[in-house]
Amino acid sequence: MIAAGLWSSLIEAWQRNQDGFGEQIIIFLSLALRAVGLALMAGIPAGILLSRAPRFASPIIAALAVLQTLPSLALVGLLITWIGIGRPAAVFVAVIYSLFPIVLNTHVGITQVPGPILDAARGMGMTARQMLLTVEIPLALPVILAGIRTGAVYAIGIITVCALVGAGGLGDFIVTGLTRGDDGLVLLGAIPILALTLVIFWSLGGVAALARRNSSLGIGVAGSLITALALYAAAEPFARGRRADIVIGSKNFTEGYILTEMFRQLLESHTQLQIAVVPNLGSNLAYKALQSGRIDLYPEYTGNLLTGRDALNLPVPADKSTITSLVRQRMQREHGMVLLELFGFNNTYALCLPRAVAERHRLETISDLRRVPDLRVVVDLEFKDRPDGWSGLVETYGLRWNSEPQQVSPDLLYRALESDAADLIVGFATDWQIDSLDLVVLRDDRGYFPKYDGAPLIRGSVLAEFPMVREVLNRLAGQIDDATMRRLNAQVADQRQTEADVVRRFLVERGLLQRGP
Repeated sequence: MIAAGLWSSLIEAWQRNQDGFGEQIIIFLSLALRAVGLALMAGIPAGILLSRAPRFASPIIAALAVLQTLPSLALVGLLITWIGIGRPAAVFVAVIYSLFPIVLNTHVGITQVPGPILDAARGMGMTARQMLLTVEIPLALPVILAGIRTGAVYAIGIITVCALVGAGGLGDFIVTGLTRGDDGLVLLGAIPILALTLVIFWSLGGVAALARRNSSLGIGVAGSLITALALYAAAEPFARGRRADIVIGSKNFTEGYILTEMFRQLLESHTQLQIAVVPNLGSNLAYKALQSGRIDLYPEYTGNLLTGRDALNLPVPADKSTITSLVRQRMQREHGMVLLELFGFNNTYALCLPRAVAERHRLETISDLRRVPDLRVVVDLEFKDRPDGWSGLVETYGLRWNSEPQQVSPDLLYRALESDAADLIVGFATDWQIDSLDLVVLRDDRGYFPKYDGAPLIRGSVLAEFPMVREVLNRLAGQIDDATMRRLNAQVADQRQTEADVVRRFLVERGLLQRGP
C-alpha cells in the first residue's frame, strides 16, 4: 500500500514537472561532469607531484582530508563573497570535496609501484618522464581510477546538496519536495540521481577492470575519458550565454517560490528585460547574494531586515508602525538597497497549537502560556538564536518551561503537530497549515514580534539602470493580505498546483496580467 502511494505520488510529480525535467537533468550532469573534470585537472598532477615530494605529501593530503569534514553549505557561506552562489559555487565546492580521493589515490598508486620494476626501467635508460608515462601511471591506473570513481560520487552528492544555494538541477526537486512534504517530488529528484550515480560508478569500475586485464586498451579508454572530462570542464564556461538583465533570488520555501514567480511573470510580461531566477536560497544566503551583486532582487520581510545581523541589526522600536519607514530609509542609505511597496501581508511569527489543546488549557494569548509550562514546544532551526526569537520571547512574557524547545527544519514544524510530537510550534502567519489543520494562533498581547511585511528588495543600482522595474513590481502593492497568501501557499504546497499556474491565475484575477495560456 505504501509503495503504491509513493508510486502514485511520483507519477503525479512527473506530470506536473515533465516540461522542466530534461533541463534539470542536463544542468545536474553538466555541473557534476565539470566538477569531476576540474578535480582531475588539479588532482592528478597534484598527486604526481606529491609522489615526487614525499615531505609535503602528508600535510597536503591531511589538509584536503580536513576540508572534507566541513559541511558543504558552511563552506559556501564562508566563501560566498568570492565565489558567489548558484552553479559556480556548487562546482567549486564539489571540486574541493572530490580532490581528496583523486590526489590520495594518485599519490598512493604511483608510490606503490614496485621498486624492482622502477630499477629495471632505469637500467633500460628511461628518463624520469618516460618512466612516469610508460611504467608508473599504467601500473597505478586501477588505483587512480578508483579514486576518480570515489571523487565522482562525492561530486554528485555535493551538487545535489548545493541546490540549497541556487545551483539548480535535480536537487531542486528534492529540496522543494522536502519543503512541501511532497514525497513524489523528492523521488522525482532522488531516483534519477541514484541511477546516474550507479551508472558513473559502474562505468568507471569497468574501465578500471579493463585496465587491469588489458593495460594498453585500458590506458587508452581511461586516457580518453580523463581528457574528455578535463576538456569539458575547461570549455563549459565559454559556452554560457550572457548574464540576464535581472537575476531574481528565491528563498527556499513555498511562499518564496510564489513571490519570485510573481516577479518573473510581471517583468517578462511588462518589460523587454531578460529574466533569470536563482532558486532555493536560505534567508541569509539571499541577502548576502543581493549584497554581493550575485542577484538583483528578491522578496524580503521588514522584520528580517530590521533585526538581521547582516542587514540593520537594530532593536525593535516601541512604535512598530515606524518599522517600514525606518527599514526603507536605513537600507537605502547604508546598503544601497531599495525596499519597494509592501505586498499587504504580515508574515510574522505565529505561536500555533491544535484547537483541542487550546480549548483544554483555555489558551488565547501568549501570556496564557505561563499557566502550562509542560507543553512540548517545537521551533525552527533559526528561532532560538534570532534577536527577535526564543530568549526575548521568554523574557518578555515571563515564560517558564519544563524542557527546552526542540529544533527542527521549518518543513517539519507542522508534521510535529500532526504526529502528536508537539503541543505548540512557532510557525508563520501565512502558513497554509493554519487553516488546513484548524490551528489556534495565540495573540501576541505584549507586541513582542516586529512586523514582517513582505516587499521586493532590490539593489539601487539596478533601479537606476532599469527604472521601469519599480513601476512594474509596485503593481503588487496591497494586493496580497494574510488570507490570500495562505490560500496561494495552499494551492501550491497542499493542492500540488504549479507556482506558474497559481501565480498566473492570481495575476489575471487582479488585472495585473492579460488572460492567456
